[in-house]
Amino acid sequence: MNVLQQIYTIKKSLLKLRCIMSRRKIDNLEILKELSNSWPKISTINMADSERQKFESRKIAVDLYLSGYPIKEIEKLTGIKQTHIRNFVDKCLEVNDSGEQYGYIGLLYNKRLKPRNGLFVTLMNEHPEVEMMLIAAYNNKKISKWDKSPSFSILHKSMLRMLIQEGLKEVDYPFNSKNKGYNSMISFLKMHSMKNPSVSVNRYGKSAKQLYRSTGSIQPIQASPKRPFARVEVDGHKIDALFTVQIPNELGDFKNVLTERIWIIVAIDVATHVVLGYSISVNSNYDKTDVLECIQNSIAPHKPLKFDEPFKSFYSSDEGFHSSIPRANWAIMDEISFDNASSHLAKDVISNLERKGITINFGPVSMPVRRPIIERFFRTLEENGFHRMPSTVGSQPNDIKRDNAEKDAIAYKITLKEILEITEIVISEYNNRQSDSLGGFSPLELMQQRIDRGFLPSKYIPEDQRENFCLRSITITRKVQGDEKIGRRPYVNFEGYKYSGRPLSTSYLLVGDYVKLEVDPLDIRYIDAFMSSGEPIGKLTINGKHFTKAISMKNNRSMKKSIKLNEIENLNSIDTVSDYADHLTKKAFKSKKAATKLASLKNDAEKGEKDSHVEQIKDSVELEKSKNNEIIANEINLLKAENLKKKWTDPSKNTW
Repeated sequence: MNVLQQIYTIKKSLLKLRCIMSRRKIDNLEILKELSNSWPKISTINMADSERQKFESRKIAVDLYLSGYPIKEIEKLTGIKQTHIRNFVDKCLEVNDSGEQYGYIGLLYNKRLKPRNGLFVTLMNEHPEVEMMLIAAYNNKKISKWDKSPSFSILHKSMLRMLIQEGLKEVDYPFNSKNKGYNSMISFLKMHSMKNPSVSVNRYGKSAKQLYRSTGSIQPIQASPKRPFARVEVDGHKIDALFTVQIPNELGDFKNVLTERIWIIVAIDVATHVVLGYSISVNSNYDKTDVLECIQNSIAPHKPLKFDEPFKSFYSSDEGFHSSIPRANWAIMDEISFDNASSHLAKDVISNLERKGITINFGPVSMPVRRPIIERFFRTLEENGFHRMPSTVGSQPNDIKRDNAEKDAIAYKITLKEILEITEIVISEYNNRQSDSLGGFSPLELMQQRIDRGFLPSKYIPEDQRENFCLRSITITRKVQGDEKIGRRPYVNFEGYKYSGRPLSTSYLLVGDYVKLEVDPLDIRYIDAFMSSGEPIGKLTINGKHFTKAISMKNNRSMKKSIKLNEIENLNSIDTVSDYADHLTKKAFKSKKAATKLASLKNDAEKGEKDSHVEQIKDSVELEKSKNNEIIANEINLLKAENLKKKWTDPSKNTW
């Protein structure tokens, strides 16, 4: 008789038994029977026939016992002795470290539910303070300033020292063993680590902790949208390549000096995987302005980059972005998924996006597995772009690609323009490359198809707002200053400068009132002023300053700090930006940070003055000065005695 026939015979006998026997009502067994319904099921597929027979017999015996059948009858049916039946029930009712019953796991052949308590485990049970010290130190819980990530040998010495303090002698364990319990301590700590990964993961660094916390836990499944612009992922990535900035030396010759690594911020559509836009932050870290600029570039039609050789002759990025799809132009995304980084949480980011009807979805900090699409794109960007450059630093410290990265960056004179060109090329190729994950479509092809099928963006930027569209602008409130008695014209203070302009400076009616200022953080030379009612006042400029180049709010604050510390020599009160650039040029020979700030300053100027040269800027400044002089002369003429006399001798006036 085989195993299946035996089990069938037992089950048939049970049916007869249920018919002839009366159930004995035992309260405790009824409760335990209900608990047994939640016990995990055991797979017997891979068991040997003998093991399967033993397990099935034990399981039937336990089920009958919990159902209230007489134990003598169970012994006759299963062939298991009464004492063994009770032992099997006890094993099923034992609780594991998670507080759950073992259930049918306790019936498995040769299954030990509790490990044998060796000498070291017994030692730890007798000395709980020593055990707590070992576990805390092993899990990187700092006990003192000298105990950062201690090695096993350090932990062993600390353990022996504490045991001596608690009264153990040389004849006691572990002092009487060959290695004084060293190997047993390691086994004990590793076993504890495997049983408590949420705590022990601290020992393996930040990245391991982030990965553990962001995976494995039960998360609500969020369906991927089909409609373009329904959900967009935005994140920043530090570029794995170096570049240089060219500066003149004392002899007038030009030299290329190294800068720090810079950042790229990317917005990618979840439904179609199209890279909508990006921004490059020429700083040691990116801020709210860079995030808003990236989103602005994702909404407004793409402005193709003007390429230099060798890319100019064979590459055009006109068809590499979603603006090549007519019904995708000026589309606004419904939701943006950020991580919980501080730059994304900035007040201006939240308010500017909410005004456009964009919902913000903040996720956990530094958990890239929650944004897999954009993280895969960053890998593509590096592998197909920056990792192929001679100045690449690779993806990790021991990457052989990073050998001689700094020397090659200088030797090949890698510039910021080349970083921008490579970024533009890789993104364009990515948007046009067919992918199996998209059903054989490229991201742009999939977006075009979805839009043709009627999956249109839910909203667009209105046509009357497109010409002056600036998502990165910030709004602030300032009080109008001025004093009529001493002739001080009305002005407003912002970022350490006095701003004024017509008609604000020609009337004292607004002095003491609060006005709203709209500022472009990338160019603070000009700001737009509005009354509290929304009525426009006009464009304001900095009094007494003629900045020849655009400067961002971030670089202006850095410049103000240098001025405050008296770091800038021969400071010109009229054009401090040029003096600050000269100051950074001198420091850039020895400082990567200064070189990065200089590159950022030049990048501000290029964004503010497209295709401009120094001479053209000077000519425009001189023209502006002549216009200002003409305006001042006209105002002086109005104050001449003849004009005043003519004005105030009017018959309708009684004040002359």
